[in-house]
Amino acid sequence: MEQGKKAPQTPAQRMEEALRAWVREFAKTPYIYPVSVAVAAAVYYLVITYAANVCLINLVTPLILLGLLWMFKVKSIKRLFIIGLIAVVVLSFVWLGAYTQFYGGIQPQTAVSEDGHTLADGIVTPFKGTGSYNFTLTVHLRNSSGTPIYFEYVNVFIQSANFPSQSVLNESMTLLRNDTANLTQLYYFDAQLPSINAYAFLAGYTNQSYEIAGHWSLGRVSLIQGPYPASTGTLVGALIPFSFFQTLSQVLLPYILIIGMIWWTRRTRKMREEQIEKWRKEEAQKEAAQPKSKPKQKVPSLATAMGTDKGETFVCSECGADVPAEATVCPNCGEKFD
Repeated sequence: MEQGKKAPQTPAQRMEEALRAWVREFAKTPYIYPVSVAVAAAVYYLVITYAANVCLINLVTPLILLGLLWMFKVKSIKRLFIIGLIAVVVLSFVWLGAYTQFYGGIQPQTAVSEDGHTLADGIVTPFKGTGSYNFTLTVHLRNSSGTPIYFEYVNVFIQSANFPSQSVLNESMTLLRNDTANLTQLYYFDAQLPSINAYAFLAGYTNQSYEIAGHWSLGRVSLIQGPYPASTGTLVGALIPFSFFQTLSQVLLPYILIIGMIWWTRRTRKMREEQIEKWRKEEAQKEAAQPKSKPKQKVPSLATAMGTDKGETFVCSECGADVPAEATVCPNCGEKFD
């Protein structure tokens, strides 16, 4: 390769350079704001739909939004804050749409105990509707191994979303039918409930040992979702306050904390620079206030004083060297004379 010539760029380098040029040009347009918010909205939808239970996953959306704005040279704290507020409104509707779709697509499930036999056929009717909901559960008086069972209580546990908090019911169920021939009992409970609910059944003894009927997976039990209102409008109305609350806590709060740290870093750096500049000015003022030393006077040399020197010379008061009369600086030590 000849000296002075640059090596040819690889396709990846050309692509990177073209991308940087595009970013620089695109950053000059007003489209950077809707594009940044739209990308953050798409990321937020993926997060709440597929990774809602992953640890620290809520930091992804605010970091993506801030990273895009930073890449497009949006670094004003005020502007970042305003865009964050607008993004929260948009993301709230994303949350609302995702969870409306989630609840609208849930199908009825049957609650059972871990062995799949002792507590069975736990359901609520209607699963989607309004008014009174009826919970029923079948209890087998012999477990799967044939051991007799005599529970002292049979309860239904209902968790209802009622913004800004959740209400919990743990109510005793009523014996509806005792089938001695088949050694089964049917229990029921009627309730008026809010729009969004989840439930499970408990049967046990006063010594606190009990069986749970719910949704079992990998040895763990969870509440069964339902019942819900049949009207999508009613469901959306119930979810709206949750959508704003969740977005504020999951996105806006960490976003504000991040830009707050950026603001504090800038502020401390500015304070440090101002303090350094102040010290420099104080030092300059101190130096200006100090009296300036007078130039050294020429002292006639011994040869000049005795008249034996052909030319007039002087003695440097600093180093003692002979200095010509016309000199303004000592040739030996550099001392200045007036």
